[in-house]
Amino acid sequence: MAKLKVMAAMSGGVDSSLAAALLKAQGHQVTGVTLKLFQACGKESLKSCCGYAPASDARRVCEKIGIPHLVLDARKLFASAVIDDFCSEYASGRTPNPCVRCNAVLKFDYLLKQAQFLGMGVVATGHYARIHDGRLFKGRDGKKDQSYFLYMLNPWTLERVLFPVGEMKKEEVRKMAREMDLPVHAKQESQDICFLPQGGYAAFLQGRGINGIKGFMFTRDGRIAGEHNGLHRYTIGQRKGLPPFGARTYVTAIDAKANSITLGSKKDLQAHGAELSGITFCHDPVGAGDACDVRIRYRSPVVAAIVEAYDGNRMRIRFKEPVESVAPGQSAVLYRGDEVLGGGIILRKHERTDA
Repeated sequence: MAKLKVMAAMSGGVDSSLAAALLKAQGHQVTGVTLKLFQACGKESLKSCCGYAPASDARRVCEKIGIPHLVLDARKLFASAVIDDFCSEYASGRTPNPCVRCNAVLKFDYLLKQAQFLGMGVVATGHYARIHDGRLFKGRDGKKDQSYFLYMLNPWTLERVLFPVGEMKKEEVRKMAREMDLPVHAKQESQDICFLPQGGYAAFLQGRGINGIKGFMFTRDGRIAGEHNGLHRYTIGQRKGLPPFGARTYVTAIDAKANSITLGSKKDLQAHGAELSGITFCHDPVGAGDACDVRIRYRSPVVAAIVEAYDGNRMRIRFKEPVESVAPGQSAVLYRGDEVLGGGIILRKHERTDA
């Protein structure tokens, strides 16, 4: 590989730190960059990938491996593109994935523009994903694979992105980071959304003025089952905080216009298909009649599906077997084997195969 000028996105964690160290060891001209996105208060800043402590950790790694380190202040963009979107989606009864949005807007679009402005043509991150011949694939470590968050990367972007740890497993990453004596080799990783405090998303939303309006919960046959305290407190498939019934009860639908929630059984959670919007493809477009696998949430297994219709803006997919907890606002990502084909945002589920 020709020697490159690389902007290495560094969150202060072991994955992005090793990614930068590997590129440096390969002879590339690497500059470490940490995005300042959101500053939590007190102890919370220690767990956030967006606070002061991570920038300090990234700087220590850069000093260790001998590369420059920059901090870019992207707080305004993060607030408008990610946090405001997160709040408005929950207020509308949908379940957003802010990490997908952050990757699309900040970690690739914004960073690539900054890299080009600074004379660097490539951005590297610590994601567990792989790129071969301009195509995006799952990370080698199935337990850590992060390709779900990257489905919006288009061919132009994929030509300018590197995932140095994508071929590795997590234990290999930690072992190599330890052998290279990187200061963060034993650092614990956070699985939380970076800007949420200990109180969780409901407390965060309330702190931003989204208190919700009380409304009714209904059974599938239209009977009033109780009251809710605001749609932002609920998501499809939720059991906690619901009125007691003889059988297990779940949130099966959220109607923002009517300010209502529908409750039902586990069977009522099943969907036979879904409609998607905001469709993007990583390489070749997918059309009506094409078979693929679909993942409807980050931790959910892939399921076999077929594309029933696609008009350039929206796509309708049908699952070969019923799928539970299809939530509007989440991303549905299309795969063929290990390759990521693309995906979109779930608009609604289809309960019947003829829906």
